[in-house]
Amino acid sequence: MSSPYAYTLSRRDRLTLVAAFALLVGWERIKVLWPQPDPAAWMADLPLQPATDEAKTRLATDSISASRPARSASSRRYPAYVKKEAPSLPALTHPVDIMDADESQLAAAGFPRHVVRNLLRYREAGGQIRDEAALLRIYGMDSVILDQVAKWIVFPENPPSTREKPDHEVPRTLTDLNTATETELDELPGIGPSFASRIIRYRKMLGGFHRAEQLRECYGLPPETIDRILPLVEVRSPPAPLRINQLRLDTLYHPYVSRKILRVLEAYKTQHGNFENAQALRDAYPPDTTWIDKLLPYLVFDAPE
Repeated sequence: MSSPYAYTLSRRDRLTLVAAFALLVGWERIKVLWPQPDPAAWMADLPLQPATDEAKTRLATDSISASRPARSASSRRYPAYVKKEAPSLPALTHPVDIMDADESQLAAAGFPRHVVRNLLRYREAGGQIRDEAALLRIYGMDSVILDQVAKWIVFPENPPSTREKPDHEVPRTLTDLNTATETELDELPGIGPSFASRIIRYRKMLGGFHRAEQLRECYGLPPETIDRILPLVEVRSPPAPLRINQLRLDTLYHPYVSRKILRVLEAYKTQHGNFENAQALRDAYPPDTTWIDKLLPYLVFDAPE
C-alpha cells in the first residue's frame, strides 16, 4: 500500500523551487536595468567587405521568392487544372429543321449535350420527330429545355413517306425478308442501320420469316414504321425447318417456345417416342399450347434417319 505522502514535495524540493524562481525573476530585472548596446552602432564599427557573386545571386533569388505569392502544399503537389475552352458554336441566324440539323446546330439552338447525343441516336435508328410531343419523348428532354429552344427549331411539314424516302429512293420491287442484307433493309423508309441489324438478328433467331407480319415481333420497331414497310416486303424464301424428331429439344433455342417446355418435350419424346403431329405436342404439354400454332410453320414431323 502506497504512503499518503508519496506525491508531496519534501522541504528540500520546495526550497529548491523557490530559489530557482528567485533567480529567474532577478535575471529579468537585471536585463531591464542593465544598459544594452546599440545594434546599429555595433554594426557600424564592423569593416565592410565586397559582396561575392554567390551572395548577390542568393540575394536576388530571395527577393524574387519573397515577391511571389505563397503556394499551399496541395497546389505544389497537384498541378493547377487548366480548364479547356469549349469550342465556339456557330451562331444561328434562322431556325433549323429538327430532323436535318447536325450536332453543332442543335447545340447552338440550346440543347444540352446529352440531349443532342440522344436525339442524334434516335434519328439514326429511324425515329421521327414531327411535333413537340415526339421531341419530349427523347430521353433527357423536358419542357424547360423545350421553352429555351422553341424559337430555334422547326418541325418537318412533309408527310413521312415523301420526306424521308423520295419516290426515286423507294424500292420498286418487293424485298425478300429472308434474303435481304442490312443495306437492302436500310433502303426501306423509316429503317436505319440500327433497325436493319435488329431485323436480321431476329431473323436468325427464328430461322427465317414465314410471313411479313412477324416484323411486328421485332424489338423496338415502331408500329407506324412497320405499317409503312409492309407493302414493300414479302417472304419468298422459306424459313429453315425444325425437324423436331431429329433434334435434341433441350438444347434448342427459339423465341416462340420456352426452355422449360423444350425440356418437357425432350423427356416426353424419350419416354413415348417421336412426335407424329401437332396434337402429340399438345398432349405432351397440355398446360400451355399457345406456342404450337406459332411454331407449327417451322416444324417437320419426320422420323430420324
